[in-house]
Amino acid sequence: LHKIQEIHNDRARQEAVDFWLTTAPGRLDNKITGRMVLIMQRLHQADAAAESLKQGGWVHLNLPAEYEPDNKCFTVIGFEDPRKVEGELLWPAKMGAKEIDKLKQAMKTEYWGQYQQRPVPKGGQLFKRNWFRYWESDGDIYSLKHGEREVRVPKQDCFVFAVLDPADSDDDRSAEACYSVCQVWARTPHHDLLLLDQYRKKVSIPTLGSELPKFLARHRPAFVCVEKNGIGRHAIKDLQSRGVAVKPLVASKGKEERSEAAQARMQAGQVFHPA
Repeated sequence: LHKIQEIHNDRARQEAVDFWLTTAPGRLDNKITGRMVLIMQRLHQADAAAESLKQGGWVHLNLPAEYEPDNKCFTVIGFEDPRKVEGELLWPAKMGAKEIDKLKQAMKTEYWGQYQQRPVPKGGQLFKRNWFRYWESDGDIYSLKHGEREVRVPKQDCFVFAVLDPADSDDDRSAEACYSVCQVWARTPHHDLLLLDQYRKKVSIPTLGSELPKFLARHRPAFVCVEKNGIGRHAIKDLQSRGVAVKPLVASKGKEERSEAAQARMQAGQVFHPA
């Protein structure tokens, strides 16, 4: 249903999804007895298979090349994936371990969607699950968990700032509407970063401007970082008119490239989320 070369084109991908969910059902000769079958490899977290499963009412036959016990497949007709051992191959006579390894090296992250039926590798793609660390509050102290090790940091020793990614969404009920997100972070004397709080809503710029000062007042950050590209320019002017200290930023690369700095920090154990 999807063309691989268009899977990251939001418009093309959504057109295929819309055809499958809204147009294709009208092609049934008999709406009572007719049945639809979608056969595909997973290519994106919002592809037609994902949207069908989200909609509900479908039977999902899922056969990854390598067996995953926590994702074992059962169906309503009594089928059960017969494999028992994690990593056990689906059809070793056709595709053995050596061939699987070659595919992984050649396809990189695409392997997980097309052969494991998961568009993101188990444990994460850009950000690995085992990189996530957490903090807890103990009175005037932040308690940072480094595995078995605990680091205690006085809250008064931390520098607090905020970052805002604004989106102008007049229709907050629309699935296509984007979220405006503001995060408050604390930086410790050792340059660890702690996510303290988050505002996330589908709102218009005026509504964002009226609500954000109340949200920020809970933590009193030194300033709010906002990209001065596109809609960010309007958000900056609106916030400044309301007395919010803003630090304009210029984004020069794509999201994936910009995420590399955050990946390095997380892998080094310098980023903490609320427990």
